[in-house]
Amino acid sequence: MHGAHTVLAASLTALALCSCRSKQVPEPSSTHASDDVPAATPALAAPASPPHFSWKAPRAIPVQEDIEKQGRKQQVQFVLDVCPGTDGTLLITQRDLHLTLVGGVPAASALSPQERQQVEIAASELPTMIVDRAGSFAGVTGIDEMVARLARAVPGLDLSALRSGVGNAATRGALQGELAKRWLDWVGLWLAYDPSQGASQAVTVDGGGASTAMTIDLKGSSDGRVKLRAHQSLTASDLEDLVQSLGPLLGDAGVDMSQVLRGGDSVMDVDTEWPELRPRHAHMRTSIRFVLAGQAQTMVDDHEFLFDWKSATDDARCSGGR
Repeated sequence: MHGAHTVLAASLTALALCSCRSKQVPEPSSTHASDDVPAATPALAAPASPPHFSWKAPRAIPVQEDIEKQGRKQQVQFVLDVCPGTDGTLLITQRDLHLTLVGGVPAASALSPQERQQVEIAASELPTMIVDRAGSFAGVTGIDEMVARLARAVPGLDLSALRSGVGNAATRGALQGELAKRWLDWVGLWLAYDPSQGASQAVTVDGGGASTAMTIDLKGSSDGRVKLRAHQSLTASDLEDLVQSLGPLLGDAGVDMSQVLRGGDSVMDVDTEWPELRPRHAHMRTSIRFVLAGQAQTMVDDHEFLFDWKSATDDARCSGGR
């Protein structure tokens, strides 16, 4: 269900290999096999070992995120701070976000410096994810501190609606679900992949308080890297439950969404270091189908993350200051 949160509320390359031989006339086949029958696709080699989550802390990891919503493209760059928590947990926080593209054009051309600064400040403010020692999402912390930081960063900004929203249990749950979905795409989902169970397997994972059933397919494995894809079909019932849970965030749009939703799909891809589960590239795409004014329509939300582990440093801000 959490695969659709971002669409309603607020990213693997396929390689085709061709092997060409010299033009030699083949000997007649005694089996009279048809030339039209394609050669069997060789089975993908599964990784030799199961995943074993291993992120070091403290680490500060540069990340680029490309976002596309209904054909409108944006790009941001930020630092992901990975800090040690209690009892072996990790505290993971986004900071220093910079908006580089707006609507597919450079942000410096699309926005004034003041507008750009305000967007960057607001977009930077997310709570801290808590991840347990096994790599599973364990919740969030710092929602109230997030509002306080925003108030300090933009003096005079009216935050009464935001304060009211984050004081609502449903809104807090939706915000936690957003971060849970992000971690699911980066790491959490792939913990459930067992190489011994075949290239394709159905799994059920915890998506931030709700069970999420998905099918994971192996797309490639070599040199300590594994590529995986997961798919989830979203029923109209799934989406009705989602609309109810996100009510405070959606506001009054003047449309009874439960009457127009028809279903959707969520697809997640990862190219990750194995078995440590350090993603190089992660991608999530959600499509929601609905009928409005008699017309079938689709909302698409696409996020692609590039992690620059080679440039990561030990300079994570782990003392609470940001």
